[in-house]
Amino acid sequence: MRVSIDSTGITLADRIHEVELLWRARFLDEAMDCIEDVLLDAGNVGRLLNLKGLVLGASGRKEEALALYRQAADADRTNAVYAGNIGAQLAMMGRRTEALAHLRRALSMNPNLEYIYEFLAGLLRQDGDEEGAQRELHRALDLALKAVDSSPLSHEAWSQVARLRWNLGQYDQAEAAEKFVAELSQNEYYGGDRGAIIASPIGGRAWRNE
Repeated sequence: MRVSIDSTGITLADRIHEVELLWRARFLDEAMDCIEDVLLDAGNVGRLLNLKGLVLGASGRKEEALALYRQAADADRTNAVYAGNIGAQLAMMGRRTEALAHLRRALSMNPNLEYIYEFLAGLLRQDGDEEGAQRELHRALDLALKAVDSSPLSHEAWSQVARLRWNLGQYDQAEAAEKFVAELSQNEYYGGDRGAIIASPIGGRAWRNE
């Protein structure tokens, strides 16, 4: 099988992308089988170890996921996402002090990780620090809006904007963003042309807080 794959010119990047697609589609068993197969050939590649952690986390195997995130971070100490995922997993496990240290470290490496600010906001809200939580959420929203500017037809980017608007109590704008996500999906259903946006009352930059 590997000889056949090699002969077709499928690269390691292609195989990793397959794992990512399986994970996003929540075909977790298939994703895990694929990861194990690729790891046999590739060794301890940080990106694969991180992906394995994501699959384990989605399967509810928290301690194992945390161990894989640590391995990924050890394999690539320059990658802020791997460091951030350690903090995110610790936060989800209720290990607040450890989580904060890893989340702050990730931001010191890369201050443009929107999801890190969300996790920080969650921890601050647990402490009753609503002002701090709002500050972190606004930082996350600024990054999400930049992502929308760069990819105005991205479901993921618009969904992030909607989620952050809800968390900030900006309910009208959150509903508008969610409506636009639905319209993007409808547009894909009726033809699949991402460049041909159906008529929308949202238009322009109505999603911004001008």
